[in-house]
Amino acid sequence: INNLQYRLRKAQEKYKMKNTYKVTIEKDKFSIEYDAVYYENSAKYDGKYVFETTVHKNVLTTKEVRDTYKQLQAVEHAFKDIKTDKLQTRPIYHRLASQTRGHIFVSMFAYVVIQELENKIFPWLKEDAQKKEKLSINDIFEELKMIKLCVLSCGKNIHDEIKTTQLTKTQKKIFELLNIKEEILAA
Repeated sequence: INNLQYRLRKAQEKYKMKNTYKVTIEKDKFSIEYDAVYYENSAKYDGKYVFETTVHKNVLTTKEVRDTYKQLQAVEHAFKDIKTDKLQTRPIYHRLASQTRGHIFVSMFAYVVIQELENKIFPWLKEDAQKKEKLSINDIFEELKMIKLCVLSCGKNIHDEIKTTQLTKTQKKIFELLNIKEEILAA
């Protein structure tokens, strides 16, 4: 019986049913009580966030509390981006504080560059998502990696000529969004 009670309690905690169902297991008795009032009250908040703060409402408005929470989410998202495949940073152990600061600086600088790219390109990515084309920032990087530069030379006295692959429609759009002139490739 103790084992059953323990497993039931764990299942109720896992599926968040502890307050909705009261289950009693005894040696010769088994009962389930359903709390419909509790369920109806909690169902009103399904899909919604409830923010609780110790800050008095004279100090922060409801909107300011929500905006502060969103900033926290943005910071957490930034750390996730730094650690995952966008920047491909990995733990590096430094001996000197200056090396650690330098590593953090480079990581944060790279993150700022990525954010700026996303801010400029995101409206277009969102627009393309509605057209069922799924593009991510990694897809953008892969698209840009396809641009190749080749130096052509013929003989000793003729000057070298630089050629690039012809830009695709997507590459041209990326250049346009980032205010990069195609002519820069030929320079």
